[in-house]
Amino acid sequence: MADSIAETFTRIMTVEEAHRQIDPLSITATPEEGTDVARRFDWLGVKDMAATLRFSGSGTVVVITGNVRASVTQACVATARPITTRVDAPFTVRLVPMAQMEVEAEACEVELSDVALDSIGYDDARFDLADIIAETLALSLDPWPRRADADEWLRAQGVMGEQDVGPFAGLAALKAKLEKP
Repeated sequence: MADSIAETFTRIMTVEEAHRQIDPLSITATPEEGTDVARRFDWLGVKDMAATLRFSGSGTVVVITGNVRASVTQACVATARPITTRVDAPFTVRLVPMAQMEVEAEACEVELSDVALDSIGYDDARFDLADIIAETLALSLDPWPRRADADEWLRAQGVMGEQDVGPFAGLAALKAKLEKP
């Protein structure tokens, strides 16, 4: 689960600790940890990242139900200008040993429903809660964020739109020219 970027946002928990965790667990990222998460996903910034987690399951299986919250600033795909999104996303994941996950994957093909749990494999009877939170945050965002004013901003910068250069743009210009008195 670890990324190639050195991460400071980590919260390691063992399966045993998860099974003993009765009360909801709150995790709040420091500003430095938010910066690391932003760098990991190539975002402009992350502020106020926090999560509340509840644990269930038995044996080697841990089920985490929670909610992740943050303000994420990404670059608009059309203009590269910042666009900030407030995330407040519920999630549920099922953690199983990596070996068990591989066996389950080989055993059958499963048709997933809308309520099926995401399964994540772990090694050495431990997992990183921060990684689960960061990945959940990433999956909650639009992968191609576009500002509402992107088209107007691009026109003001002299960028032509698809309607200006498409295959019928020449015909539209000719029609407009013929309609002038």
